[in-house]
Formats: sequence, C-alpha cells, structure tokens
Amino acid sequence: MKLQYDEGIKTYLEVIVAETDLRTSQLNYYNSLFAVLASKLDVERALGTIALN
Repeated sequence: MKLQYDEGIKTYLEVIVAETDLRTSQLNYYNSLFAVLASKLDVERALGTIALN
C-alpha cells in the first residue's frame, strides 16, 4: 500500500485506512489469543491440573 501511495496510485487516506485496519486486526488477534489462553487456564483449573505456586 505504501509503495502504491509513493507511486501516486493510492491516496493518503487509503494508506491511513489500511494501516488502521492492520492495527485493528492485530489487536483482535492478541485479544483472541488472550481469550484462548484464559480459557485454557479455566479448563486446567476446573480439572485440578494447574500448579499454583
């Protein structure tokens, strides 16, 4: 996208929107990863297989 902007193919607004979409996707990924790990911890706690120090 940045290369297309540099060549005059895309507008600055399109670059900003694409960067915002990328950051939103990354944030959604990390939120999903956290949810999976939290759920795994809940399962281990329910099964009594988690070691608490």
